Amino acid sequence: MKLDIAGERTIMLESLEQRLVYGGVLCGRFTKAENESRIREYAEEAGRRAHWFDGAFIIPAHGSILPARPDKALPEGERLPPVISFAVFRSNTPANDAGECYSSAAFAWCQHDFGLPDERTIAILRAIDWPALAVDWTP
Repeated sequence: MKLDIAGERTIMLESLEQRLVYGGVLCGRFTKAENESRIREYAEEAGRRAHWFDGAFIIPAHGSILPARPDKALPEGERLPPVISFAVFRSNTPANDAGECYSSAAFAWCQHDFGLPDERTIAILRAIDWPALAVDWTP
């Protein structure tokens, strides 16, 4: 998958890892803060496997609000799209250091289905400030 992004640059999807946001959760609900923490932890965990990244840029999720249930002592909750994704994108040109050959950046986001980034995510990726997020490197 290739994307033309802001700054007249093309980036390529180098790796994509996905899993269920609430995999292993039997029941209950999460608050917005708990969901943000869950995404942040996943991005940090996945980013450690790509050793040159310290986490990933997190594309904000659009969750649906679950109203509070005072009768069951449940606070207002949030349900995220079911799939969390971690991806590394690469450019064949450096972002900041002309002495390097390539640049890469890592991203995490939620979407409704497994597979390539959805249209919302693609639109956000196309508008990113690559030099602000990417790491330059040479093999």
